[in-house]
Parts: sequence; C-alpha cells; structure tokens
Amino acid sequence: MGVSGTLQMEGKKNGSQEFIINTNSGFVGSTATNNGFTEIDLTTYGGSNNSNTAIDELVLSMGGNFQYVAFDAFTWEPSTSPVSAAITSQTNVSCRFGSDGSLTATGSSGTSPYTYAWSTGATTATISNLSSTTYTITVTDAAASTATASAFIIQPSQLQATATTASNVSCNGDSNGSASTTAQGGTSPYTYSWNNGSTSNPATSLLAGTYTVSVTDNNGCGPSTSQVTITEPTAMFASVAIDSNVSCNGF
Repeated sequence: MGVSGTLQMEGKKNGSQEFIINTNSGFVGSTATNNGFTEIDLTTYGGSNNSNTAIDELVLSMGGNFQYVAFDAFTWEPSTSPVSAAITSQTNVSCRFGSDGSLTATGSSGTSPYTYAWSTGATTATISNLSSTTYTITVTDAAASTATASAFIIQPSQLQATATTASNVSCNGDSNGSASTTAQGGTSPYTYSWNNGSTSNPATSLLAGTYTVSVTDNNGCGPSTSQVTITEPTAMFASVAIDSNVSCNGF
C-alpha cells in the first residue's frame, strides 16, 4: 500500500465506448480504511455521472506502481425500463388503391441501440410505398428486449362523378342549357373539366348535345367521368293555306 499509480475505467456497449475515466488520485492507501478498497461512485467518479449508462463491458487499465485491481460488491444490473415501440409518423394513401403511404417507428426506453423488423420484412425505422392494410413493427433493444406496435394505412373512398341536367334548352337553337355534377369519394375540393372547355360546376350556356365531364380530386386522383345530354324543343314552323281565291276582280 501507499504506492502511486493510475487507473483507467472504460465502459463499452456492443463494442462501442460509452464512457472513459482516467484518474491518479483519491485511492485508499491503508488497509485500515475500507479494508484497503477505494469506493468508486459512478454518479461522481471522473467528474461525470455514468450511473445510468448502459454497458455490457467494463475495461480496467492500470499504470504506475499499481500491480493489480480487485472488485468487491460489484454487480451487473439489467435495465429497469423495458423497450417501447411507437408509430411516430403516418402518411395515408392519397388515392384509392394507391401505394404512397408511409410509416415511421421509434424505439425508446430499454437499452439502445434499437433494431426494427416490420411485417413487410423491412428493417428500417421508416417504410414507404405502402398500400392500405395493417403493418406491425417489432423493436428490439441491445438487451434483446422486444416491443411491438401496429398501424393501419387508410385510403380514401373511390372517386365518383355523376352529371345531371340542370336545365334543357328552352327554345330550339338557343344556348341556355346547363348541367351540374355531383362528386363523391376521393378528397375534396374537386376540379371539373367539361369537353366544351368549361371548368365550372354547373356548366352553363350550353347548346343541345351530349357533354362529358371529368372530375379530379384535391390529391390529383381520378379522373372520374360522366355524361349528360341537353335537349331542345323541335323547331317551330308556320305555313299559310289558301282557302278560296277572289271570284271577281275587285271583290
């Protein structure tokens, strides 16, 4: 006892360094104190708190006149918090039967780092190009603790357009007909495109004829098309018939 030296304490997890402490002072120099052992408190030792740092390897290196090191009352304690899994970001499908959804999972608690295993077979935290169904993530921490979470990717209902006659042409040859469109499903608001160039709903100032409307929703889904026929009355004709001619000149 009474010799001087240095001690390096390095904590690792999965081969990576989590902390390192170097000191050459504070060691007990007499067997009369703590039986010659130096108490190491990881809440303060080396000037930082490593008491909650998860490690699976502790490397001790000595220098100077130190010849050996011994442990007394040293125990490994598993993490008291189980790993947790959560879906932290979700993008639903924009169009019916589409595949542009995405999900992001996050592991927490337990012992990092975390690994991810989706029901699709993907092993990244974020998965994309998803269609509408349920997806499950299994998060595993460094201590082999697992947790799962699930999410359902939603898709909009099918976009459907129905064109109807609002008013037929009132007189033959006029252009005062109109047609309206009812759109359902998809994601509103909707845009309208008639085959006569109109983009309004209802379409007005129409001649008699058949018109087609294409409806697109706010996500660019579609188009859904529908037709309507505008009618007009038959043309009015007038004729004059001779009932009898004048029998005598001047009469």
